Amino acid sequence: MSLGITGTIPTDAHSAGDLIETAEQALANAQKRGRNTSCVYPL
Repeated sequence: MSLGITGTIPTDAHSAGDLIETAEQALANAQKRGRNTSCVYPL
C-alpha cells in the first residue's frame, strides 16, 4: 500500500481543494517509489 499524506494548520489561506491536491501529489510520489511507501508533503 502506498500512502500520500499532507497536513496544515487551518487558515483562510488554504482551501480543501489545496489540501486534496497536495495529498494527491504526495500519493503519486509514493507510488513512484514503489510498494509499501509513504510520502509526506507539508501544505
